[in-house]
Amino acid sequence: RASASQNLFSGFRDSARVRAAAAAVEAAQCRLERRRADISHELAQAFAALLFAQDWVALSAQIHERRLENLRLVDLRFQEGREHKGSLLRSQALARQSDFEAAKAGRDLRVARENLAKAMGWPGASTLVVTGDWTLLPAAPQSNVLDLVEATPEHRLAQADRRQAQANLAVARSDDYPSLDLNGSFGRSGSGWPPDQDQWGVGVSLSWALFRGGQTWNTVSAAQAAERGAQADAAATDLAVRAALEQALAALADAVENVEVQEQFLVAAEVRAQIARSQYSNGL
Repeated sequence: RASASQNLFSGFRDSARVRAAAAAVEAAQCRLERRRADISHELAQAFAALLFAQDWVALSAQIHERRLENLRLVDLRFQEGREHKGSLLRSQALARQSDFEAAKAGRDLRVARENLAKAMGWPGASTLVVTGDWTLLPAAPQSNVLDLVEATPEHRLAQADRRQAQANLAVARSDDYPSLDLNGSFGRSGSGWPPDQDQWGVGVSLSWALFRGGQTWNTVSAAQAAERGAQADAAATDLAVRAALEQALAALADAVENVEVQEQFLVAAEVRAQIARSQYSNGL
């Protein structure tokens, strides 16, 4: 004898479980995207830090050499009585400072190499050398913050969690509905062997639990609380992401404008340095 049963209606439980599973898959994808973004950010930061450290090692060495030359020049003028002792002591202090900064730049270079090696998962930190320049890409046009919020993994993850909570609530409420099942059986019977009389049957059964001791009510209440919590978390996440994006956009705009300002200061400093060296060489 063989029998089979197929559920035809279970209070929308199956469709709710499908929605919950789809939301869980999307949440997992959002977490994966978030992790990829974190790794990309860490790599970019470590690469830029190492590139800066390499440039700073070379620049600090040049600064140290320049201050040693200045110290020798001031010392010669002091020996000739054309420079006072305060200038000599200040030049000595500046040379010592540049020596410290050059040594510090070397230590910072080793740290930057280790950070990049850690981000890459590569053990050969001591041999890491990066190449690049500091050419700035054109700033992206100002975007709508709301559109940026909706594109973030945090927003999508919070929305997926909210939909999953809603689907779990629908699953909990499915116990309030009746269950409709289709049943079928087939067999053979008879006085001899093998049996020669077929027996089969098809039927539909409807069942409805009238009382579960409060279990359904408690389950629904818990699912409702979880659904309200997921909605609150989604709203809070959007507010936090929006604030972070506004801060990041403002910091980017400040940095881009500050580069232009510092470039003007650089030009002015180079001109002043040329004039100062000329004046000092002429005894002024």
